Amino acid sequence: LSILHKCLKNIAGIFWDHRISNSEVRRRVLGNNGKSVDEVVNFNRLRWLVHVLRMPEH
Repeated sequence: LSILHKCLKNIAGIFWDHRISNSEVRRRVLGNNGKSVDEVVNFNRLRWLVHVLRMPEH
């Protein structure tokens, strides 16, 4: 779990010396709607897939 929070802090641009709780880090990265990390990752994968599918073929 600590590696997950370390990654989330990195994504949010929070440095090790900032005194921010893990719940605040999750709120900043994942939002207020209570989504899990898996849900956010899957959503972003689908967004990327739609982006790639809309690209013109060369």
